[in-house]
Amino acid sequence: FVTSLASVSCDIEYPDGLSRLHLLLKVFLAGFRGDTHSFIFYISGILSLFATLVGFFAILINGRMPSGIFNFVVGYQRWTIRVSSYYVYAMVDSYPPFTNSGGSHPADLNVAHLKYLPKAGDPQGLLGWLYVGIPHGIALVLYGIAVYVSVFISAWSVLLLGRYHRALFDFNLGFWHWSARVNAYMSLLRDEYPPFHWRA
Repeated sequence: FVTSLASVSCDIEYPDGLSRLHLLLKVFLAGFRGDTHSFIFYISGILSLFATLVGFFAILINGRMPSGIFNFVVGYQRWTIRVSSYYVYAMVDSYPPFTNSGGSHPADLNVAHLKYLPKAGDPQGLLGWLYVGIPHGIALVLYGIAVYVSVFISAWSVLLLGRYHRALFDFNLGFWHWSARVNAYMSLLRDEYPPFHWRA
C-alpha cells in the first residue's frame, strides 16, 4: 500500500539566493511575460478537464486511468506549479519551460500511476468531490490568503536581502504539498483520501 504522501510528490528547491532585478522585472513585466504562457495554459486547462472526464468513464468501465490521459493531467498540474512558483509566488528565478514533462526545473510534481483505481468508480469515489472538495477547499482558501500575505513579505525579503526567508518558503511550499494531493484526488489520479495538512 502506498500512502498519499508518498504517491504525490511536489517539490520546489529552496534557492540559495534570488535576483532583485529579476523580481522587479517579473513585477513590472508580468503582463507581457505572462501572456506567453497564459493562452497555451488556458487551452491546456480546458483539455485537462476534458481528459479527466474521459478518464472518469474509463475508470467506470475498466477500473483504470489510461496512461496517456494520466500523464497529460499530471503534466498540466506540474506546469501549474512551475508557472505559479515563478510568476505568482516568486519562489524561483528559473523561467517555466513550455513543456509539462519532468526535467531540471527547480519546481516539480510527480504522481505515482496506480494500475487500478477501484475506489474512484464506487459511490464513495463518485462523491469524493463533495467530502474532499468542500472541507479541503475551504481550508486551502484560508491557507491561500495567508500565503499571499507571506508572498508580499517574501518579496520585500528578496528586495532587501536577496533571499527568500526559509520559514516563509516552507510555509508557501506547504500550500503546494496540500493542494497537489487534493488536485490529484479530484482529478482521479489517486484514490486515497488526501491528508488534512500541509506537511510533505
